[in-house]
Amino acid sequence: MNGQLTTDIQKSEVNDRIYPLFVIYHDSTVEVRDCNISSKNNRISSHIFPDVCFYIHNEKRSILEELNTHIFIQSVFINDFLTTVQNDIFGKIYLEKLFISGSKGHAINISNPHVVEIKECVIENPAKSGINIRFSKEVASKIPRRVLIEKNEINKGQSYGMSIFGENMKVQICDIYIIENKISECRKDAIGIKNLNITQIKIEKNQIFNNQGSGLFLQNVLDTSNLNQIKIIENKIIQSKMYGIALTDVPCFAEKNQVFQNEKGGVLINGGEKLDNHHEYQFYKQYPLRTILNSNQINNNKDSGVIVIGGLKGPLILNSCEVYENMNGVYLKQAPLMLKTDAQSTTTSTTSFILGDIVLEKCILFQNKLSGIHIKSITNKLYLKETSISENKNYALFLQNEEQKESLVLRDAEKGKLRDYISGYIGGSWGVLHSQKVTTCKANKCAIF
Repeated sequence: MNGQLTTDIQKSEVNDRIYPLFVIYHDSTVEVRDCNISSKNNRISSHIFPDVCFYIHNEKRSILEELNTHIFIQSVFINDFLTTVQNDIFGKIYLEKLFISGSKGHAINISNPHVVEIKECVIENPAKSGINIRFSKEVASKIPRRVLIEKNEINKGQSYGMSIFGENMKVQICDIYIIENKISECRKDAIGIKNLNITQIKIEKNQIFNNQGSGLFLQNVLDTSNLNQIKIIENKIIQSKMYGIALTDVPCFAEKNQVFQNEKGGVLINGGEKLDNHHEYQFYKQYPLRTILNSNQINNNKDSGVIVIGGLKGPLILNSCEVYENMNGVYLKQAPLMLKTDAQSTTTSTTSFILGDIVLEKCILFQNKLSGIHIKSITNKLYLKETSISENKNYALFLQNEEQKESLVLRDAEKGKLRDYISGYIGGSWGVLHSQKVTTCKANKCAIF
């Protein structure tokens, strides 16, 4: 199909609450190219007659392989619908070089994806998310599935740029790739991913700027089948009103990202402080959530560069990161993980425990407005290995509570090379943690600590 099409929406038999222009039934193939499709419904009537441009209707069957619906849409202008593309379950959906504007709901709304490719599309001013993907609690297929979102532009969304949410933590055998997209000026997070037990997520080479929420917000996303980490690679995330990257109970490998000029901080790593049962404790003990930040550049954020809050459920490693010109380079406000030991009792007792350590290795923390590292409270061990801390305005390393000083392991201090790496005050209002001898001045140069 090609040409110019403007239509009034008429009621379909598919769904009493949805009024689609095109309905694609199961075991069908539809290809649409080079069209201009517009809805005449205004924003008020769209709530009475929710109009969807393309609706993929698959009857729910027990075997995914039986669902053989294909839709190809390329080089089409689509304006003013409630939703451009929507499905009820599965389907193979290929969208390329679309221009979608004025959506009154989610611009693209996918439930339980089978194969979805969204490439080189422009989505302007949707009333909700630009791309919304949901994984339902009643659907957890064992057939491998795939989502590719590549080289799209999403601008001025009234909710998320992309929202990918699950309804529970059933295993989803689905790989998600979010690559080389530009997302700007959205009212919530540029990319929000929550409550998924999924085989693989890779977020790579995206440009994310000037969003009202965080650049990336991931919460309760893990892979219990293969123990893969979420991959966050070579993204540029700037000028978020919240955090550049916010991770809550997520195993993550983040490498070569640029995170700067974000209001609430660069990278937030947040862990829930309570586990409800012994089974949950045994899982995290056997499969701790590892978070690795490797070769990231985190600078000029209005709050701290890296913020660690709550209880970590696994080790946190910063390797070869540059953290500079933030409020603090690294800020720790930890609490111990607590496990309920007698859920039936009216006075439930708790036990605290620690999973993993915090390691800074070969990092550079410099010219931060307060401290290189500010520790309000710490429960894990903190290891510093060949990490340079210098030129910070107040402290190199500030520790609020003297009784927690045993949690600090300064490996370079043990070798007598502390001053080769750390320049500045180490301790707190209670005193100095490691004293450093000042050498005599030679050739008009003095070492000052």
